[in-house]
Amino acid sequence: EQWKRPSEFLTTDKSPVVVDTDLGIQSFDLVKPNQHLHHSEIMRKIISEITALWDICRKERYKNTNITSDNTNESNRRIERTWRPWEHIYALNKVSKQPFITPYNPSGKYVVRLFFLGAWRKIIIDDTIPFDSENRCLLPQTSLPHELWPMLLSKALLKIISLE
Repeated sequence: EQWKRPSEFLTTDKSPVVVDTDLGIQSFDLVKPNQHLHHSEIMRKIISEITALWDICRKERYKNTNITSDNTNESNRRIERTWRPWEHIYALNKVSKQPFITPYNPSGKYVVRLFFLGAWRKIIIDDTIPFDSENRCLLPQTSLPHELWPMLLSKALLKIISLE
């Protein structure tokens, strides 16, 4: 029943990051760490759709790596275009020039790019996260608690669907 910034709820010695490039970039689990959210229909949908899209794209990626064709550049381009949810999150101010990996933004402002109603939309959000009375996060998290992308992406999805 309160909103917290990452510095207020992180209990690990790791600094907050949008995505952990050492541990979280190859795989993630949104189901097990978020069992307390399974009673909410919208949270179940968000968790299952992100997980399903990730799994489908990963399978397609691995399927494409076995393609032997004359046009290997085309199959390589298809592999590079694998969907990564954290690549839709950008710091509102320029924190770093590193491509595709948004660093943690100390000011807490982010832009999430989503395809909605036939067009790409930019949703502006902050990194305040809701917690219940038992101090449980009310947005999906990975098993890496310092990773912010699932919470930021979910917050943007909730914001855009509330406009309907």
